Amino acid sequence: MKLWDKMRERYGASWTFGDYPTSAWIGDLEGIKDQDLIKGFIALKDMAEYADWPPKSSAFYLICKPRIIKKIRRHKFKRYERSKESNKLMNDLKVKL
Repeated sequence: MKLWDKMRERYGASWTFGDYPTSAWIGDLEGIKDQDLIKGFIALKDMAEYADWPPKSSAFYLICKPRIIKKIRRHKFKRYERSKESNKLMNDLKVKL
C-alpha cells in the first residue's frame, strides 16, 4: 500500500503501526477513494497536531472526508440553536407563570 509507505516515510520512528496496514486501518479506510486518501495525506502536512505524531485511523478517515466534519458541525450548530430556542421558551413560560 503506497499510503502506508508514505506515512512511514513522513513519520519515521513515530509510525508505530508496522510494515503493513492493521485491521483497524483497513476497516476505517475501506471504501475511501484514492483521491480522498491523497488529499488526506496532503492535508496532514498543514495540521499542527499531526506534525510529529501520526493520526489514528479514525482521525485520518475524517481528514480524508472533510464533508463529514462539515455535516457534524452543521448538525451541532442546529442542535445548539434548537436548545437556545427551547431555553427561551422555558424562560418565557416561567415569566408567565
